[in-house]
Amino acid sequence: MANQFGMAKLMLGRCPSCYYNFRSLFCSMTCSPDHNRFLTVIDYGTSTLHPGETTVEAINYTIADDFAERILTSC
Repeated sequence: MANQFGMAKLMLGRCPSCYYNFRSLFCSMTCSPDHNRFLTVIDYGTSTLHPGETTVEAINYTIADDFAERILTSC
C-alpha cells in the first residue's frame, strides 16, 4: 500500500501532519472493522476480472465536522 501513497506524499509530504492525517483517513476507509458506522455503498457493479463477482463503484464516506476541521487546522 505504500506505493499507493506516492502522489499524496509528493503533495502533502512537506507537512507531516497533513500527510499523516490523509493516510489515517484513507486507512480507516479501507481497513476499519467499523465501516458500517461511516461508510455506505451507493453503487455496485460487476467485476470484469472476476465474472459473477460484485464490485463497489461508489461510496458515501461520512466524517464528523469536528474531525474534518481538525484535519484542516493541523496543516
